[in-house]
Amino acid sequence: FIPDYHRIAFHNIFFAIIASIAIYFILGKIESLITFYYSLSHLILDFDNLGPALFWPFYKYLITFNINLTKPLSGMWDFNFDIITTPLTAISRYVPSHWLTNFGIIFLMLASSAIIISYLVSMKKSKK
Repeated sequence: FIPDYHRIAFHNIFFAIIASIAIYFILGKIESLITFYYSLSHLILDFDNLGPALFWPFYKYLITFNINLTKPLSGMWDFNFDIITTPLTAISRYVPSHWLTNFGIIFLMLASSAIIISYLVSMKKSKK
């Protein structure tokens, strides 16, 4: 369905900003800040392995941080920090996300519908 493009479309700073703005208008300021915080922390955690497409669509590379801190036998600590960029065209060799298949989309829609219905029912009960 979407061959691993979720890493491109949803793992960037612009998605975090757009999602936070949408949540601001739907739920309010606190929820918007929480959304932005968790979106950014998710991006930071994704800097290992393959990395996010942080500034997509303006910068079409995945950005990865490679950080190593070792103490070799000589006794001196060795700190190594590399920034690795991978062109988006190279991600076709990676396995696509199983959540973005037809089954995954249907499952996520059903799960999110169940959560929304449960929330609305609980809100209705709390008003009584």
